[in-house]
Amino acid sequence: MYYIYDQDGVVGDLGNTSVISMFADVANEHNMTTLRRFLKNGFTIEVDRLIGEIESVDYGATELADIVEEIVGDLRKCKGMVILNAGVE
Repeated sequence: MYYIYDQDGVVGDLGNTSVISMFADVANEHNMTTLRRFLKNGFTIEVDRLIGEIESVDYGATELADIVEEIVGDLRKCKGMVILNAGVE
């Protein structure tokens, strides 16, 4: 399971490796540079740009559509940065 952190600690869940893979596919398909860098580097300070890229896609009636709504809510809570972590320590 992957988790979203900000400068103050855990903000929420991002999902499992399948979700990460789906986001990577969407990022590549839609040329989302901020999302690609976030997934590759494990962090970004461009929180608003990341949210904008994720929201710019019509996910239709896919599994990812439901997940995106929850993740964007968590991203909006992030202060200063978003960090991707594979476990709570």
